[in-house]
Amino acid sequence: MLIFDLLGWSLRHFKRQFLESFLIVTVIALGIGLLVAVLSAGWYLDLQYPLLQNSPEYRTVRIISSGVDRGEERPLMLIGDETKWETIISYHREQTQNVFGKGINLSKLEAFQNNLPSFLHVFAQEYYRGSVSCFSSGTKAQFLDDITIASVTSSLFAFQGLDVKKGILFLQEDMENDNKVVVLSDTMAITLFGDTDPLGAIVWLNITAWSDASPIPYTVIGVLEADQGATKPNLTAYVPSTGFSSGLFSEISVGVDIGSNFSEAVQIIEGESRLFWGDHVFIEENLSELQERQENSRFLTLFIGIFASIGLVVAAINILNLMIIRVMNRIRFMGLSMALGASKSLVFGQFVVEALTLGMLGAGFGTVISVGFLALLDLADVSLFALQITIGISIGIGLSLLFGVYPAYLTCKIDPADALRLN
Repeated sequence: MLIFDLLGWSLRHFKRQFLESFLIVTVIALGIGLLVAVLSAGWYLDLQYPLLQNSPEYRTVRIISSGVDRGEERPLMLIGDETKWETIISYHREQTQNVFGKGINLSKLEAFQNNLPSFLHVFAQEYYRGSVSCFSSGTKAQFLDDITIASVTSSLFAFQGLDVKKGILFLQEDMENDNKVVVLSDTMAITLFGDTDPLGAIVWLNITAWSDASPIPYTVIGVLEADQGATKPNLTAYVPSTGFSSGLFSEISVGVDIGSNFSEAVQIIEGESRLFWGDHVFIEENLSELQERQENSRFLTLFIGIFASIGLVVAAINILNLMIIRVMNRIRFMGLSMALGASKSLVFGQFVVEALTLGMLGAGFGTVISVGFLALLDLADVSLFALQITIGISIGIGLSLLFGVYPAYLTCKIDPADALRLN
């Protein structure tokens, strides 16, 4: 008997004992669905964590003014025209002036950088939602809304590995002189200017939150390499930190290069920051929290996986009992088949194929359930499909053999004459 004949025989019995077969497939599908989802999610998160650890967000240490915890205005650094500092400080509380006994400007920020190892990059950054418009000769005005305006110091480019495909990046001199220059992301430059060279063009930037402010003209001096930057889609305009900020920063960032010892870097940064600001600062970083979440997710995955496996084994035992009952109900039929010349291997194969059919149906539906479950958790990924199918089929085959081989073995041991005498 060919494998297709055995499969057809199994499907006919599936229809005849539909309720039992449906329950078996449902139990297998639910068990495999949960187990595959848990294993796939754990594998996916383990792959994502190293990528996150290498992202700028998790390689950045923030030096924050201690007054931020109490809702106080206690900046650490003033950037821009020093003649305006007194006016700026006057708008803040008296203790702000006390903090600025050890406050720093751009030159001192550079000195702070020089005290650190070369794998650490000191920068200030502020991000705003805004809009941009431009008026190119010979073309109609272009306007983009919901863009990111990054007000940063120039050392951010070195830390994030950003480089230009045309033009130049702005320098510290541009910040000191409050030059109105901008570096555009590749996507923004193409959207605004198309095939026209954007270098030297004027764009007007406006921050959404500042509804009463007029757009500020900036000269384009560079365009980043494609696919560089933090936003998706990457519609980002990088301007010197003096461009949009008040010049007051209550937070300074230090980026750590990939491959460097992060814990050691945090200790170095904390020690140097104390020399500049004393007890007026504290250190924050996101990597420790990420690593804690990783450990928690691994424990949760293991915990749920163990209970799902136990539940699946218990279900398999119950299915085994159900399969034995199915065999006993067909004992006279199998005895007649062997009396008419059917070999024991054929009878054994019939029941194993039937078990495999039920197992594979359960595995197929279980894989679909796992995909849906991960989609609800926003963890669905094309790279997981092959893994989910492989795990689902493997578990389905294992379960099929677990609850299918023993009943098939019992059938082969039955004497045809005794089987025909059974009622």
